Amino acid sequence: MESRILTEAEILALAREIAFRMAPDALLDAKDVGAMLKVSARYVTEHLIAAPGFPKAIHLALPNGRKGQPRWLRSDLVKYIDSHRDGVTKRGGRPRKPIEW
Repeated sequence: MESRILTEAEILALAREIAFRMAPDALLDAKDVGAMLKVSARYVTEHLIAAPGFPKAIHLALPNGRKGQPRWLRSDLVKYIDSHRDGVTKRGGRPRKPIEW
């Protein structure tokens, strides 16, 4: 792969894109969500959307009246991730027995 130096305009455009995606109210597509969760976009659209507690997708209307591709609010995804830290949900459940060595 050939490397090249980015122009100032390209760097500014990239910085704007990064800032946009970091905003809490940013709408992220499946590829962005996958990057956040370190999974593929396909895994997001085929599996995660059916997971209990996963944020509901937003479908913006297209000019022809059809539904657009699914989008998620970044803030909703952050809440979902926080609720699943350490591989368990904060909804409760039976605590696991500690492993004794």
